[in-house]
Amino acid sequence: MLGSVFVRKFLNTVKIVLLPWWVVLGLWWGIPVAAQPESPNGCPEELAPLWAKFLTDLPNYANRVLYRSRSGDREGGSHYILTAGKPEFDPLPLPSPQSDLADTRTRGTEEVRQVFFTTLERQYRNGRSRRLQQYHWAFLAPTSNGWRLIVMFSRTGGLSQESSNLTPVRNTSHSAIAEAIRLWLRDRCRY
Repeated sequence: MLGSVFVRKFLNTVKIVLLPWWVVLGLWWGIPVAAQPESPNGCPEELAPLWAKFLTDLPNYANRVLYRSRSGDREGGSHYILTAGKPEFDPLPLPSPQSDLADTRTRGTEEVRQVFFTTLERQYRNGRSRRLQQYHWAFLAPTSNGWRLIVMFSRTGGLSQESSNLTPVRNTSHSAIAEAIRLWLRDRCRY
């Protein structure tokens, strides 16, 4: 009798909520089950929150692209993306219309946005490893079905004092990092 009174009082003071199995499973796996999308396709409409989500996934996406692009010949060496740095969103003035950046000013009705970020990479060649810092300048545009990478430029620099020289800026729109950006945008920001 005393036990049933205690149970009744306990049940009256504590609300027991029965959750559907997919919610319980999602909570157990750490999957956000009640997240509200920022736009109809679940992609942030602003570049800063989009890029914050992207940079956590960048090493995984880029390393998969790098792995898939390797042939059976491993003599040329390999490299891996270790981490991505904090982004900067302050745009730089664009050069003259004759440059490679001419088409990034506007693309139809799209508003092009700039983002700067870095990656730390480890390169293996001839039995040695070295770390490289990559500096990336990406141009993205919001579209009706998510974001799209228009063009990307990069520079490479070493981390040691003797290899701190930066390479010239090069168009890296077809690099592993650019492909990782496109794949991530396709997976996370498209209908």
